[in-house]
Amino acid sequence: MNSNRLLQISLFVDHNDSVIDIGCDHALLDIYLIENKLCKKALATDISENALEQGINNIKKHDLESYIPTVLSDGLKNIEVSDYNTLVLSGMGAHTIIEILSNKHKLTNIQKILISSNNDYPLVRHELNRIGYYLEDEKVVEDKNHFYPIMKFVKKKKKNKINEIRYGLLKISNIPYYEYLIRNNRLLIKQIKHAFFKKMCLYLDNHYYQKYLKKITGRKLK
Repeated sequence: MNSNRLLQISLFVDHNDSVIDIGCDHALLDIYLIENKLCKKALATDISENALEQGINNIKKHDLESYIPTVLSDGLKNIEVSDYNTLVLSGMGAHTIIEILSNKHKLTNIQKILISSNNDYPLVRHELNRIGYYLEDEKVVEDKNHFYPIMKFVKKKKKNKINEIRYGLLKISNIPYYEYLIRNNRLLIKQIKHAFFKKMCLYLDNHYYQKYLKKITGRKLK
């Protein structure tokens, strides 16, 4: 599997997990999980008939039709979730993810949710906390010149701290991501001339990322 993003998601999957891959695209993650015996079972789903057809073709190429069922579904609507405990949502926007997870009765048996959103990471963390899932682990990966936080949520009566919601978990492995954000924010600040509030938000963000870097490395980014 040549996607750093999908590889990291697979590292958050345990052998006892029964996985529903929502928006599976070409089913590469599901094939990797089953071929390497990384989970009990995997279900590949997508809202796009064309994308799911590609996934089915890939599953057939690997002779895994008996091991990876597929369902054409808008999120969880057409899926019987009672036999599964883990959801994967990758490669879609935050609002789409939140909409998929808004049907709470579908989440009764779901103990773990793995998310790689394309945007609005603080919103995703906040909403998952709100519906009863705690951000237990997070790894930022670079894939095709973009950084993606891969978030592991577990069902738990515990809330993340405000700074964890906004900025993610403090981890030494995420140093390149913090440095990227600081440089990017500095560039945006230079480009913004009149939006005072937006400038102040970027300054505040940089303050916290600098704080993270200093705590981990003992230095700030110059």
